[in-house]
Amino acid sequence: RPEHRINMALSFAVVRRLCAFRVQSLALSQRGLATSTRAESQQSTNEGAKDTPDAATDENAHVDGNAADAAPTLEEQLTQKDAKIIELEAQIKDVRLRALAEEENMRRRSIVEVAKAKDFGIQKFSKDMIQVADVLELAISQAPKDEIMSGDSTFAKGMYEGLESIQRMLLKTFDAHGLKEVRPAEGVEFDPNVMEAQFEVPDPSKEPGSVAVCTRVGFMLKDRVLRAAAVGVISK
Repeated sequence: RPEHRINMALSFAVVRRLCAFRVQSLALSQRGLATSTRAESQQSTNEGAKDTPDAATDENAHVDGNAADAAPTLEEQLTQKDAKIIELEAQIKDVRLRALAEEENMRRRSIVEVAKAKDFGIQKFSKDMIQVADVLELAISQAPKDEIMSGDSTFAKGMYEGLESIQRMLLKTFDAHGLKEVRPAEGVEFDPNVMEAQFEVPDPSKEPGSVAVCTRVGFMLKDRVLRAAAVGVISK
């Protein structure tokens, strides 16, 4: 997984840097021992040279003291190296946390995109099926229901009842896939988000701006409007 690869890469980087610092620390330790050995040898030589003037000895001691004050000790150098190691570890931890956070954000975005693709992948198909629902509703509304149901024609009754059954099954299938009707009732407040005003109806007895009649059913897929409902609005 990407997270495992990031952790391994960061771990290897930390190990390499720590090893480099430890090697430098060992080198400094060896250099310090060598310097100490040379200093002891020089001290023995100076003590053996009895014919050296006191002024020269004092001058050399003063120079050596200044050099010792200027150069950091081995312990100070190791302390500085340890501080750099701690700082490097903090930086690597910060980079690792940022990488993990970015990976988590990408994972969440992918989940959202997949969900949207799943929800709205049938959008074009839904628009085509809406036309089928329109034709079916038109056929049912134009049929003389009272004459058919009161007549003696069993065939006509069966045909009409079959059309109504098909419409109920179609709408039930729409609902199962998140496709819902928008059929505003008379008197409800006009909503421009899901409705489309086609004309105005003057009627002082009704609330201005409310729906007078719905001339075409609208449809929504999940929370997305596929087709606004066409309505007539009471004029103000």
